Amino acid sequence: MRTFVALSILCCAVALAATDTSLTPVAREDILFLAHFDESLLPEIGNSEGAILPTKITIGGQGFPLGDGRQEAVDLKGIGKCLTFGAEDNYNAREGTIQMWILPKWDLDSYAHCIFFQLVP
Repeated sequence: MRTFVALSILCCAVALAATDTSLTPVAREDILFLAHFDESLLPEIGNSEGAILPTKITIGGQGFPLGDGRQEAVDLKGIGKCLTFGAEDNYNAREGTIQMWILPKWDLDSYAHCIFFQLVP
């Protein structure tokens, strides 16, 4: 049985994954998964085999301006929008850091919860 990492928001939100260059740099070979989601739904580093991507990248500057010219993001606005990537070669439960930037755009009166990261057996 395969394990999947589900990055999902079930309602109106925009999610970004970005790297803070003011921190100590991580060697590229030590990164398991990196996805900026500013031009593509596929990761720059990582295993995208079997990925489930029922969403799109924003257009027309709808994302978050990062100051380096990137402004688009994953558009997870709407019910059932999510990103799902296999955990194999992308996730290590024993070590590492999970980092993401989230710009929520939802009406709290319209739904009960959002899931930002989930490990599903």
